[in-house]
Amino acid sequence: TAWSTVRHDAYARDLALVVLAFAVLSVTRDYLFRQRASVALDEKQMAVLFASLQLWTGIFCAGFQLVLAERMLRQVGIFRYLALVPGLLAALAVASLFDKGLTSSWALKLFEGSAMFSLVPVAMQLLYAPLKDDVRDGVRSVIDGFLRKGGLAVGGVLLLLTQGFASYTVSVVVLAVACVGLGLLLVRLQRGYVNALQHQVAGVGSAQLGFAEES
Repeated sequence: TAWSTVRHDAYARDLALVVLAFAVLSVTRDYLFRQRASVALDEKQMAVLFASLQLWTGIFCAGFQLVLAERMLRQVGIFRYLALVPGLLAALAVASLFDKGLTSSWALKLFEGSAMFSLVPVAMQLLYAPLKDDVRDGVRSVIDGFLRKGGLAVGGVLLLLTQGFASYTVSVVVLAVACVGLGLLLVRLQRGYVNALQHQVAGVGSAQLGFAEES
């Protein structure tokens, strides 16, 4: 079954952890932005700011999908492409410590929102390719349909546990640590991806050889 594959197959398990990590990252980033915005803006200004973010996120996603997504995947590969997300998020989070205004925080939220709608989905779908045909759709449903929501819940628990003492600096540190953790998971997943593809290709080659011998 799909659940059994996620529990026992190393590659499927690492893929699930990466999806969980992206979800946790999304929650912590959103909280970081709200911490800064709530201090600098009143309710009406925040409404205008969120409207502008939605506008620019939509424009960025559409432009990226049409112009850059396929080209970047070809030039840098799936894992360097995905690693851009935690790398740039960590850089923008640290930069926001030195920017008392909202510019860096706004850029942080814009990039993360755009990444989750455009960069990440394009690459993540390719990561299911090494899974066996008979379990691929089921594993995708388990990971995208259930575990991604579980990652949002984990992020919410982290916020509840740190709510009493999490200053903006602490929140930046938490986000940076989450980005580093995600980067390490991507390195581990890359090894599993290569191994899984090699096994898949070897299996196809053996099947073709057996068919040729029977013929």
